[in-house]
Amino acid sequence: MILEEVAKAGQELYNSKLKEMLEPESNGRFVAIESATGNYFIGGTIVEALENAEVKLPNADFHVVRVGSPAAVSFNHKVKV
Repeated sequence: MILEEVAKAGQELYNSKLKEMLEPESNGRFVAIESATGNYFIGGTIVEALENAEVKLPNADFHVVRVGSPAAVSFNHKVKV
């Protein structure tokens, strides 16, 4: 999946499903979203969220959202765990 598709699908999943589940309790934390499966992984930092995600889905691309914030980031670079 190209980066723009990862970002769009991940943000749509966050807005339609995860936002209601995670806000406001997890505000300020980061969620790495793998949109093809709907799996998501939370961490206190972007790196922690991605490390948690890549343990379960090592070959996936993730869209990262800071919970409670309008800013988001998409990554196709793998974090070494």
